Amino acid sequence: GGGADKDSTGHEKAVFRDCVLVKKGSTVADVYRKIMGDAPMAFVETVGGVRVSEEEVVAVGKLDILSFKVGRA
Repeated sequence: GGGADKDSTGHEKAVFRDCVLVKKGSTVADVYRKIMGDAPMAFVETVGGVRVSEEEVVAVGKLDILSFKVGRA
């Protein structure tokens, strides 16, 4: 990687430290279960704090950055 930031050991720093790959057609709920298991879901947000539905489909450039809030809504 030309010009990428390096950590103190000389390795390139990860841009997205916590990144997960999912199958095409996965919903927000599918991604939540893959990452959070059986923890109760309060709600899910994307960039800008915008809440999204569990049924929405995740795709490249569409809901590909998510923040999960655990608990009861």
